[in-house]
Formats: sequence, C-alpha cells, structure tokens
Amino acid sequence: MSAGNSILLTYSRAILDRWKEHFNTLLNKTSTAAEDFLRNVPTQPTEPWLSDPPTFQEFTKALMKMLPQKSPGPDNIHYELLQHGRLTLITRLFTLMLRMWGAKRVPDDLKNA
Repeated sequence: MSAGNSILLTYSRAILDRWKEHFNTLLNKTSTAAEDFLRNVPTQPTEPWLSDPPTFQEFTKALMKMLPQKSPGPDNIHYELLQHGRLTLITRLFTLMLRMWGAKRVPDDLKNA
C-alpha cells in the first residue's frame, strides 16, 4: 500500500493509518445536499400488514430457500440440521421466532447468529 504517490508502506500500523486517512478523506466531506432535502422527499403511507408476523408457511418457505452446504453463522446451526430436524424442529424455531416478534426483542445470543 502506498502513502500519497510513491512511498511503499510495509508496517501494519502504517498501513492501518493510511486506510484510516483514506476513509476519513472519502467519507467525512461537507455535504452539498440542501438542508431541507429529506423534508422534501415524498413519503408513502405505511402498510399495516407489514408488522404482522409471518405465517408458518412463509417461515417454512424462507427456510427452504436457504442454500445447503453453506458455512453456519456464529450460532453454528447448519442448514442440514434444520432440514433433518423436520417438522418438530421447524415448529419450535417458528414458536421461538413468534415470541421474539411479539416481544419486539431479539436475545443478545441470537443477534449475530
């Protein structure tokens, strides 16, 4: 990675500092948008049905769209486990999801899963 035009950076700290400088320059610019820009953007009414919990059929369909043989996330749940757990496991997961939906809260353990 180079600093400026020609200096080759080889130390980790120098490289990280250069990335920091790059993104600060890129992202921390004064906005050229008008102050009232967001107030003038047209809005659409919210559809009440969007807050309804998914049905069991929608939940199952979403699970079946998952691609097999992918690495599991931080929860370490493989797709194949869901597939072989069949109706019992899917029903329990759906019940858990509905509880979280009703409470409007996801447990910390599941936030990155």
